[in-house]
Amino acid sequence: MLKDLKDMQKKLEDSGIESAQIDAESIFCHILGCDRIDLYAQEFTIKSDKKRLLESLIKRRSKREPLQHITGRAYFYGREFKTAKNVFIPRPETEILVENVIKALSSRSDSAERLDILELCAGSGVAAITLTKELPFCKIFASDISSEAISLALDNAHFHNTQERIDFRIGDLFEPWKNEALMFDALVCNPPYIKRSMESVLSPEVRYDPFDALYGGSDGLGFYRRIIKDAHLYLKRKGYIFFECSPDVSCGAEDIFALNKNFSNIEKVKDYNLKDRVILAQRI
Repeated sequence: MLKDLKDMQKKLEDSGIESAQIDAESIFCHILGCDRIDLYAQEFTIKSDKKRLLESLIKRRSKREPLQHITGRAYFYGREFKTAKNVFIPRPETEILVENVIKALSSRSDSAERLDILELCAGSGVAAITLTKELPFCKIFASDISSEAISLALDNAHFHNTQERIDFRIGDLFEPWKNEALMFDALVCNPPYIKRSMESVLSPEVRYDPFDALYGGSDGLGFYRRIIKDAHLYLKRKGYIFFECSPDVSCGAEDIFALNKNFSNIEKVKDYNLKDRVILAQRI
């Protein structure tokens, strides 16, 4: 079995995949139903039908199809989530966004009052579910324009037994909440923020994501403008707004906040590579 693993790892390496060993191991674990350590600690006999399946999945990965599409799983904040081909794949960078929300709101955990968080562009629900797990005193409201994304998010919420504490709705940004008498303590969003001019330099894997989940207009700032314009209508006074961003759009997003008289205490947070990854502000 180890020879088969090494042979298929070599095929991925020859296709230019830097994570060839991890990806090959993940595909083997997916088919064999085992943990990565078991690949080396146990003896597996791979029957011909499973070997053909392994070869077909390795071939898909060698064509740069994302590993998450092949296995149907992604890991976020130490938890496993289901994925789907027509829904944005969770990225490790979004963990920085979630960490900053937790950091800002944890200090209010002693309050007897429930805190309400609104997430826009919720995708597969990984951020909403993680916040529910990490902030048990909070109620999460989450929306996405994609019905496929919300269906997957609901599946993930049931998988993590958080469905009772998250209100998922289909709709464009604030639209599902415009007739509700709700004001939120925090607003969280990982919006589409890739500039159209960057399309040619994206990795082949990223291009598998839905178009609408990637591109934020010609300058990448379209969603920041729309959300910041109306956010004060849904945020309590001193409520926070958190965005994921990239170095390409962080200064532009900061300028949009600065021109809006409803927000102050604007702050940018860097990721582990010292690149701008989160921008946050507080409603006046």
